[in-house]
Order: sequence, then structure tokens, then C-alpha cells
Amino acid sequence: MPHNLAKAASGSSLKGQLTLLTDRRITLGALLILFSAAALYAYYTYIRPLLTTGLGFSTTALTWLLLALGIMNILGNRLSGFVAERHGLRTLPRFYLIDIVLLLSLPFTMSLPLIGLNILLVLALIISVVNAPIQIHFLEVAEAEYPQATLLASSLNAIFFNIGISFGSATAAGMMAYGGLASLGYGGAAFATLALITVLILNHVIRKSQSKKTVANQQK
Repeated sequence: MPHNLAKAASGSSLKGQLTLLTDRRITLGALLILFSAAALYAYYTYIRPLLTTGLGFSTTALTWLLLALGIMNILGNRLSGFVAERHGLRTLPRFYLIDIVLLLSLPFTMSLPLIGLNILLVLALIISVVNAPIQIHFLEVAEAEYPQATLLASSLNAIFFNIGISFGSATAAGMMAYGGLASLGYGGAAFATLALITVLILNHVIRKSQSKKTVANQQK
């Protein structure tokens, strides 16, 4: 993350902070985080039975499998920072397309444990790649136009990620009740599709906003 971010002015009012949420670039970013977290937890909520009952791995191997997923998630955080430094939000649509393909493929790998495991490992690497780019986006918008709401901007990622966990977990429970473990990938794919649509709209809104600023500067 950048080290030179402006701090919120002391005594900023609640109304001044909440003004940030009226900006479409912020609300779309918040939805993007929500859908991304929901896509993750639509299957990760049941990761243990998915690995053992679904893919057929032994409970003895479970610890090592979870360790491998954790390592991939750590690498995913590094990848997120790398993406944030190089074009950020503009590169995210391709990651969501990969997420959708992998999540739709997951139900068909219940009898193919090694393939299913590799899908889960790749998902662990890329499904949270949005974190750093969207956090920087929130802070840049706040710093430029809503300096009184910088503290709120810095917390939006965590707030909407937790809301997304609730949506994803509820969806996972519903999919389990009606379709079993094999259906979990479909719920995740649905949320990943919503995330893809959201990031495409967000990128369009950002480009439009930047174009308006460029025209305004040229007219000065």
C-alpha cells in the first residue's frame, strides 16, 4: 500500500464521512468486494467436506491440503499487490473469467481428486486478487475528492468483505441443502459473474470520470 496517504481531518463529521458512499466509484467498488467475497465463501464455507467427502481425500491428508491452500492464499495476496502496481482494476476482468470457468468446472471433478484439488489451489491463488487494487482505488478516490472520509475509505474493504462472507455462506448452505457438495461451484460462479459485471461497469465509470477531468483541465 502507498505510504504517503492523506489522513482524515480531525473532527470529521459522520455526514462528511458518509458523503463518500454517494460516489458511484465507491459503491461499485463496495459491491465488487461483496461479490468477490461471496464467490469465495460460496464454496470455501464447506472446504473440509469438499476435500474429504467430495474429492475423497483422507482426513489424515486434510491438514496438509489446508496448508497448501493457505500457502496459495498468501501467494495470492502477493499477486494482488503485483496487479495493483500494474494497471490494477483494468486487469481484474480476466481473473474473474478464470474464476467463473474454474468454479463451473469444480462440480465435474468430484471423481477426479487431483484435478479438483488443483482447481481449488488456483482459486485460492486468484480469487482474492481484487483486494489490493480495490483498496488503493478507495483511498485514491477519497484522497482526491473526500479527504475527510479517508478513514472510512480504508475500512470499506473489510466491511463489505464480511458482508460478502455472509451472502456466500448463506448461498453455500442453500446449495448444500438442494444440490449437495457438487453444486457449490455453481453458487460461486454466479457471484463471480456478478463481480465480473460490476468491475466492467466500474472501469467504465472510472474512465468516464477521468475523461471529464481531462476536459475540465484543458478548458482552464
